[in-house]
Amino acid sequence: MRVNVAGWSNSREVRVEGGKVQFEVGMDHNHCSTCASRVRHVEHALVQKDIPHRFFGGGGSALFVELDGPPQGVDLRDHLGRALNVAVR
Repeated sequence: MRVNVAGWSNSREVRVEGGKVQFEVGMDHNHCSTCASRVRHVEHALVQKDIPHRFFGGGGSALFVELDGPPQGVDLRDHLGRALNVAVR
């Protein structure tokens, strides 16, 4: 599925696999200042909330962050928004 993040110009891919959610943060291309800022923001939000996560991707492709999926009954967009401190639509 694709989602929009308030203030980010392009939509983001979101995947749900095996109880985990994978969110496209940006491109893994030696990070332009915009992508680097988004990676720092996401990393800071997850560390501050002590949310286990991992980044993956590479070779000039999309960079994703993976974290646990939402609890049953919680909307995926709301879950990502709260975890990452962004407004997801």
